[in-house]
Amino acid sequence: REHKLFTNYRLIGPAPGGGLLAYKTGLADIPEVVMLHSDGEESLLLKTGFVFEDAFSSNGKSLVWSEYRRSARWEHLSWSEIHHLDMLSGEVQKLTNRTRYFSPAISPDGRLIAVRETDLQDNHFLVLLDALSGEVIDKFSAENNALIMSPAWHTDGNTIALIAQDQEGKRIDLFDIQSGVFQTLLNSGQTEIARPGFATDRQLLFEASYAGKNDIWAIDLDSGEIT
Repeated sequence: REHKLFTNYRLIGPAPGGGLLAYKTGLADIPEVVMLHSDGEESLLLKTGFVFEDAFSSNGKSLVWSEYRRSARWEHLSWSEIHHLDMLSGEVQKLTNRTRYFSPAISPDGRLIAVRETDLQDNHFLVLLDALSGEVIDKFSAENNALIMSPAWHTDGNTIALIAQDQEGKRIDLFDIQSGVFQTLLNSGQTEIARPGFATDRQLLFEASYAGKNDIWAIDLDSGEIT
């Protein structure tokens, strides 16, 4: 779409009926989530508060996101709280209060939300929340208390791909919910990697800055080949 003023659309994911969801920002717009239809038109879905990078996740029926909240009394005290939208009914819920949850990812069946948590002691966790109540189902720590980023669900509803970062650099881990085990799929060291996501059941995509430029790379989960 052409705009007279700078406008940016950041892809979120699928929308009901085959459209796309995007986070729209610009010089003329209050930040909002819009639905992009196949004919090129767009419609407003909701306006949010201040959001972080990787704030949104959609499975085509539900949308979850994290919003920044700051204490009215203490300048350096803040939270990141999880919200949920049922895109079929239009119902919006704030699932958590005064939490430090980031990068929510909703499961394919819509029952669980995976988030990363960083507590005030600088401990990092992968946390599973009930998508209806926001209650904690379980929480896990990666090796070396690695910072967990960008969780992404496999269609099996049991495997989560994520970026883990510690003093050795960044890596892509696969987490198995049933066993609670993190398996390292790729060590990138100091090379920047980001945004893992499953293209198929056996192929994982991610961004990487090999050779000094950002490209899209794929890992074959059967052979381990990277292309």
